[in-house]
Amino acid sequence: MGTKPVRVPEDTYETVRDVAVKLDVPLSEAANLVLETGLEHLNLEKHLVLDPDLDEKRTEAFLEADSDTEIFETERELYQRQVDRNRERSDLTEPAP
Repeated sequence: MGTKPVRVPEDTYETVRDVAVKLDVPLSEAANLVLETGLEHLNLEKHLVLDPDLDEKRTEAFLEADSDTEIFETERELYQRQVDRNRERSDLTEPAP
């Protein structure tokens, strides 16, 4: 399936690019998500796909957690780890000088 060209306004380009990097998706897909939901309503976790090892840890956390707070904290940490991994993988991430 090909991607559809999307024109991103210059003033929101960096924000859309950041979404693309965090989700490790093409810029056009990130632009479509932002257009669909709006920046203020975009829930990254809803669109973030965990790597298999992180997803397994998430499942374990659900089974072993003693409280909802513990589940929430573990899940938040795993999503952040995924975002960090995606940032390392993304072609849109600018290399360090």
